[in-house]
Formats: sequence, structure tokens, C-alpha cells
Amino acid sequence: MNQVYYAWVWVGIAGAAGGVVNAWVSDNRFFWPSRIDASPRLRIVRPGLAVNAVIGAFASLIGVWAFTAAACAGLDVIAPDPIAVIGAVVVGTLVSRVVTDEVDKRLLTAAVSKACTAPAAHPDTALAIEVSRPYFVFTTASALAPKFHRRDG
Repeated sequence: MNQVYYAWVWVGIAGAAGGVVNAWVSDNRFFWPSRIDASPRLRIVRPGLAVNAVIGAFASLIGVWAFTAAACAGLDVIAPDPIAVIGAVVVGTLVSRVVTDEVDKRLLTAAVSKACTAPAAHPDTALAIEVSRPYFVFTTASALAPKFHRRDG
């Protein structure tokens, strides 16, 4: 195989590494996506390592393709330069971060909804929620909310 193929593989691997870095930083350290049933009408999917890596790889490949097309260069001029690999890691991290930020927004919205139905919490719990990650905020607010059982007929 030629050098161009290896360059594209390196860019994809670097983007996937950026996605894994984002998953690690954003508290998505589990491999497969996980589904959270926030309410009977709301399901939230947390992406996990695998989805972050795939998103990072595709984003870096698309970014390199777009820049080579914008430079009016053929796709055969890319080489696995350190700058291209570092750029691919950065692009993979940032684009996968957009996805995890959207999931975190949905988690925080669900947590606020749960907290609105809960009685007043202990001040230590409120302080812990103030500085915690979105998934912890959601699980803590869910634990505070009273459990309602639906009666059918």
C-alpha cells in the first residue's frame, strides 16, 4: 500500500484518540453507549468511548479532506506529518466534545426537572451537586425525587 493510505489511517487513528481523550475527560469512561431512562418520556444516550472514538475519527478525516480540497491539493499529497496528526487529535477531541456537551445539557435539564419535584435537600447534598459532573447531578436529583407509582385503571 502506498504512503497516502497510511497517512489517512494515521489521521483517523489520531482523531479516534482525540475522541477517547474527550470521553475520558467528560466522564464517559465506559466502552459502549449507555441509555438512561430519565422519565417515561425521555431517554438519554451517553456516548461512551466507542462512539466518541468513531466521531473523532470521522471528524478528523472530514477535516483533513476539507482542508486539502480547500487548498486545491489532491488527496494524495497528505503525509503523516506531526502537525497533521496533532491537528487530527484536536479536531477529534473538539467535535466529540460537542456531542458530549449536548448529552450533558440534556442530563442537566432532566436533573432540574427531578429536583423540582423533590423536597428540600440537605445543604451538604446541595454543595456536592454544585461542583459535580452532570451525570452525578442527575443521579443525585433522581434519588431526591419522590417515587410515584402509576395506577392502571
